[in-house]
Amino acid sequence: MPRIRSFARTTAFRLSLLFALLYGSCVAVLLGGVSWSILRYVDGAVRDELNAELDVYRAIYRDLGADGLRSALKHVHDGRSVTGRTLALLDGEGRLVLGSLPVELPAGLERNSVQSVAGNEYLLITGSLADGSLLAIAQGPDGIRGLHRYIQELARYVLPLGLLIAVLLGLVLGKRNSRRVETIARTADEIMAGDLTRRLEISNHHDEIDAVALRLNRILDRLEALMSGMRRFSDNVAHDLRTPLTRMRNRVEVMLLEERTPSEYRTVLVQTADEAERLIGTFNALLSISRAEAGVQSDHWAPLELGPLACELAEFYDALAEERELTLRCEAGDDDCPPVIGDRHLLAQAIGNLLDNALKFTPRGGSVALSVHMRFGQPTLEVADTGPGIPPKERQRVLERFERLEASRDVPGNGLGLALVRAVAQLHGAQLELDDNRPGLIVRLRFAAE
Repeated sequence: MPRIRSFARTTAFRLSLLFALLYGSCVAVLLGGVSWSILRYVDGAVRDELNAELDVYRAIYRDLGADGLRSALKHVHDGRSVTGRTLALLDGEGRLVLGSLPVELPAGLERNSVQSVAGNEYLLITGSLADGSLLAIAQGPDGIRGLHRYIQELARYVLPLGLLIAVLLGLVLGKRNSRRVETIARTADEIMAGDLTRRLEISNHHDEIDAVALRLNRILDRLEALMSGMRRFSDNVAHDLRTPLTRMRNRVEVMLLEERTPSEYRTVLVQTADEAERLIGTFNALLSISRAEAGVQSDHWAPLELGPLACELAEFYDALAEERELTLRCEAGDDDCPPVIGDRHLLAQAIGNLLDNALKFTPRGGSVALSVHMRFGQPTLEVADTGPGIPPKERQRVLERFERLEASRDVPGNGLGLALVRAVAQLHGAQLELDDNRPGLIVRLRFAAE
């Protein structure tokens, strides 16, 4: 009983009842329309037959005379045929000569046309003969009533049977969908309990439930990836922050073991401040990445020219390039490159990270080129260097937070530069591509054309 009550409260059960009600209403309207059409058709057919039969008896009277007509009428047993039709012959004064009539002839009855008499119970047609006598043919209600009763009996059985079939089909279909919903609910409970590997079952029906389940599975895939990334991020943060914090603590503990000179204290404080500054930079980069990945747009979004911004940053990094004996070029003279909509500060930070990486990993005597141009109809910014490059199989990995290649472990950095570039690119709807420069690496940002 509890299961029945529970199922009775489901949407599937309610839809089944609604479907049965609509089906029954449609069947009732259909049967009513069919009954009316059939009865109307039969009534017209009977009227045509009465007219035709009157014409036949008139022809007999014309060809064979009164005796021939009486002989033909005698073939009607007691004036009644098997179709419920009666015939009568009356003299000029209206007295019955042969046959019988179930109703009295009303006064003023129109001749040679079928009319309804006796409260529409009978159809009657009368016709005058040459000798002044009157021939009357009446169609009783038995035939039409019998057909009407047959249709009523048919509706009495067909309508309840149709309703029963509709309810059963609705319950079967509803129960099937209810089982699928219950399966989804159980899977959702398991996911809520912490098992992010579970997925909703997809059937072969390819219906709306499958469409919803497929989208939810995609959301779960994304959620699992985010959770895995968060766990990996937490591990990386703990690993990458433990070392500088340990150095700071050890440095302070060593200084506290014995008295030191003011210059020694100053040296340790400067080193500690530099270490703290690097940690703050790491946290600021993480904050920028988180905001960009969350799609948080600041109030500073506006159209901006990539060319002037790129040349401004190239000029800023020119001193660092000279210090490392590198050639830094900026090629942003494409006047056809339209402006892009974005945050100038975030884009400058992303381009600065690309330039910093390129200058950091390019050996002395190499070159770095920063360019802005149109590529495949899209505003494109490229940073190309002549450094060691990144192997194709590692290019996706270096875009993650705190990910660094083994060859670059000795180079200062926190492994967040390209992760920030990817987050800023996603926020601005740009495509980030890493390609070979032979030798070196090309990092390309392709913005959507406005």
